[in-house]
Amino acid sequence: MKLILGVTGTREGMNKVQKENLEKVIEQLLFEQEYDERILHQGQCQGVDVQVAKILKSKYGFKVISHPPVKKELMGICENDEVRLPKGYLARDRNIVNECKLLLVFPKENTHQKVGGTWYTHDFALKQNKPLYLISPDGNITKKN
Repeated sequence: MKLILGVTGTREGMNKVQKENLEKVIEQLLFEQEYDERILHQGQCQGVDVQVAKILKSKYGFKVISHPPVKKELMGICENDEVRLPKGYLARDRNIVNECKLLLVFPKENTHQKVGGTWYTHDFALKQNKPLYLISPDGNITKKN
């Protein structure tokens, strides 16, 4: 069985609590089920995308698939196993949602915002009935769908 995750989050990166909660969520997922393959789809931007990719690859053995943006100004650096063709931010975000089985969402705000790529991706995932974990900066972990 494959564990196929996607990630979206703030370019400012996770805070300490979000990093700890990322590991709690991953360890719980790995405890509940045996997976013969672990895959992460990420957007290759500085901040959360690269942080999560580095942790999941080095600590948990995930294969990392990058969905880079066309604009290179905010690109982050991490080791990828596969790189998709660059796309605009929102198209790339939709592709990440479409390819994953579960989305990890790391916003910089504790409450839903009407603008921003993280919240756009969160809302798109919900519209697609994709399960997700919302890992807020205040320490809350909310599972949706």
